Amino acid sequence: MTLVIIKALHLFAAFAWMAGLWYYPRLLIYQREQYDQGQKIVLLQIMARRLMSAILMPAMMFSLVFGFWLAIMGGYFSEGWFHAKLLCIAILVALSIYFAVLGRKMRNGVFPLSSKQLRYLNEIPTVILFAILFFVVVYPML
Repeated sequence: MTLVIIKALHLFAAFAWMAGLWYYPRLLIYQREQYDQGQKIVLLQIMARRLMSAILMPAMMFSLVFGFWLAIMGGYFSEGWFHAKLLCIAILVALSIYFAVLGRKMRNGVFPLSSKQLRYLNEIPTVILFAILFFVVVYPML
């Protein structure tokens, strides 16, 4: 029973983390486009900061904690698919940190990426999620 509860908490946190990873770059794109048009971006910056600090980062931390707890209880560290998943998770953690740094720079008036570059960056979490789902659901059955 404990394993099921931990798995549910891990999935809930992972869903919230992914939602943040999909929405946060959109807020950065909107900031960049509004800035380029000379419009105010204060509200978008507040929304992005709150999303990062109240949802994205806490969900990432809970997902990692419950995920590692689940891996220990399930004995997954010796499985090849789990190593591949860990690589994908490391990429998502790095991406989350990069988004936080990028958001901080944009709040300070530095816009290092164009709207088009931000749009490409916005697609990375989807590709990584696809890989994770493949490694967790399909690969162990092969």
